[in-house]
Amino acid sequence: MANSQIPLHFEIVGRDGKVNQPWAFWFNNITASLPPPGAGNVIDGSNTTYGQMTLFQGPDINKGSSPSLGWIYFATDTGKIYVENAGAWVLELPAFTGDVTKPLHSTVLTLNTVNAAVGTFGDQYNYPVITVNEKGLVTNVSLEPSTAGGGPGGTSFSVQYNDGGIFGGEPEFIYNPVSNTLSVTNITVGGTISYLNRVPNQNNLLPIQTGLAGQVLTTNGTNVAWGPTGTFEMIFNFGDATPKNLMIIPADKIIQDVSIILMTAFDAASTLSIGDVGNVNRLLSTTDNTTLEAGTYTTEPAYKYAVNTQLTLSITPGATTQGNGLVVITYQK
Repeated sequence: MANSQIPLHFEIVGRDGKVNQPWAFWFNNITASLPPPGAGNVIDGSNTTYGQMTLFQGPDINKGSSPSLGWIYFATDTGKIYVENAGAWVLELPAFTGDVTKPLHSTVLTLNTVNAAVGTFGDQYNYPVITVNEKGLVTNVSLEPSTAGGGPGGTSFSVQYNDGGIFGGEPEFIYNPVSNTLSVTNITVGGTISYLNRVPNQNNLLPIQTGLAGQVLTTNGTNVAWGPTGTFEMIFNFGDATPKNLMIIPADKIIQDVSIILMTAFDAASTLSIGDVGNVNRLLSTTDNTTLEAGTYTTEPAYKYAVNTQLTLSITPGATTQGNGLVVITYQK
């Protein structure tokens, strides 16, 4: 037939049940143009631009080392995808950026460094301070000294708190909370040590070191300690904070005389009184003195407290701009 065309009315199958020759010719041409069975060739929609691709699959080790143009290999055991590039296989994985990075074609992920200070932090003397960002990454670690627990041995005149632990060297000052004991060894104490309840056997301590300045050295026949002299004195000024602490009167000691010696009179209406927290007028009330005239104002309370008690001077200065004096308390030795 001209131009190898088959008329539309021409039957495919003849009377003998076989395909007519023109149709058989066309079928042979079409079959010859197809890839052989099992070749796996894939032709994309832009042949002239991208070329053809040939797909393979199998174990990673079976892909070989010399692929041809357009080959793609799927490794069924490792999940990797390889493409041919210049006659060699290239692993087809994208590059990662951000907190986790990966170079192009690499299978290794790297966590970006956010804290270059690596190592172990903290010991029996220091604890770590850790900074964590919003992604849960540790961005900084620093050390702070521990305020609890033992510490290394100190130098002369150091103060140490061992919390029942063991020092690296002999300290000069130790408080042990387990046994509730305080030890001072082989030093001269500078400053003041105050006690809530005075220990009777504070041997070899100066008055200022006991917090009971102005007392005298006494003995009960066994231990030596500082005790009251029988007289207490303290200077005051109109602007002092009130109530002004005077002395702690020991329990069962009779207070004999209480005096305010006003050396400079106040120049405005004001008041002075001596007593305790429970009653600021107990020993010398505001009616027992006047702040407008210098002089001595004395009472004889003959009062005895059942427990050690803090005595106070209460000052209501008003609008005064001057005034000072001396408090004197005489009590049973």
